[in-house]
Amino acid sequence: MTFFPLWLSLGALLGACAVAAPAPELAPFLTLEQEGGCAPRLRLYLVDERYVYVESDSQVCSDANTRSLFDRRPEHFLCGSGGLAAATHCRDERFRALFEQVRRHVGRPGLDRPGQDRPGQALEGGHRLRLLYDGEAAGSPPGL
Repeated sequence: MTFFPLWLSLGALLGACAVAAPAPELAPFLTLEQEGGCAPRLRLYLVDERYVYVESDSQVCSDANTRSLFDRRPEHFLCGSGGLAAATHCRDERFRALFEQVRRHVGRPGLDRPGQDRPGQALEGGHRLRLLYDGEAAGSPPGL
């Protein structure tokens, strides 16, 4: 009779029970922007099925033209730029390169229509970028 070490058995069991983290919900990000009242143009992008990149522009409020990167939820701010202090600032410097890369790529061909069925655009380092919501486009965001 062959016995597997206990750590192998536990590793296999834990691996079988692993559950992928859910995709971010859009509603909290939309609520945040609506409360501000200055962003007639709002776009939400999904990066690597985890991070939410928010692009907010206004012709009325000069400090409302912002770009922000969050980890799944608005409370988990990673990096941002715009507003009165246009310089990029990050709570975690490990995300600065990803933030800058996404900022350079938004608005390029391949991200023209929001939706879950769109494959998105490949970025450097194996990252994927997909437009989830465009406030200028007709219709409401998915999941609301």
